[in-house]
Amino acid sequence: PSFPTMPTASFLMALALLPVAASFPVEVSVLQDHSNCTNADSLPIDGTPATGSLNYMEYKQYYVYLEQSGDLTLTQTITGGSQYGVWNFAARGYQPVDGKSDWDFGTISSQSESKTLKNLEVGVCYYIAVAHLETDSVSYSLVAKLTPQTWKPPTNLTVDDMPFAAPLDAWQYTDFMVTPSFNGNISVEVNIVSGRSSVALLALPQGVPRLGNFLVKADESKEGEWKSLPLSFMRKDVPIGIAVTSSGDGSIDIKVVCTGVYGGGQCP
Repeated sequence: PSFPTMPTASFLMALALLPVAASFPVEVSVLQDHSNCTNADSLPIDGTPATGSLNYMEYKQYYVYLEQSGDLTLTQTITGGSQYGVWNFAARGYQPVDGKSDWDFGTISSQSESKTLKNLEVGVCYYIAVAHLETDSVSYSLVAKLTPQTWKPPTNLTVDDMPFAAPLDAWQYTDFMVTPSFNGNISVEVNIVSGRSSVALLALPQGVPRLGNFLVKADESKEGEWKSLPLSFMRKDVPIGIAVTSSGDGSIDIKVVCTGVYGGGQCP
């Protein structure tokens, strides 16, 4: 599947003018689409190591294109040279770099470091970058191992329905989808029920939002208080992808409310 086209300038301008509380900022991200898996080497997912060497500020891009959904565990080891500053960045559908990725983890010594990317889909290109961000050169080994799992699709939310309770898995994504039955404005609202972790709420019309690929984003780190992510100019019957990610385990309540209908109509 491909990512949606770039939003129009008028749409982005309208989003920028939305009134948002200072404690819950909205950000706009530049969307990218590299879903044809170009300009990268295929990474085996059977545990066969990929090895290489990098100079200062150099990247090596790999990709995996899955025919079986599941959880992908990446294990990075520094095998020679500098013992510091080797990072892994991973992303769904685009080539990640430092500062723009969906997942990341670092290796700072000869000990191996691992990261599991959960609930990956069939037929999607996932990129994994190895980056050396310190001085001198370094040699590395990168191992990817897929554990087959049944894919969990996004949970469908209904506008103005009761809050939906969902668990949060640290550094993973909990996905939702809402399809308004009207042209107008909605607000995605989340309440952290348990866990004191930093939580990010992401939205992307006709797409799968991730930290490196979203239209609007809001950050929330307090328990017991509903916070809102307003979305204006939403179109009837156009699905909106929503994702919640957290730095720790916990649980949330999430709901979507109508805040206005075009033409002066009443919310359904």
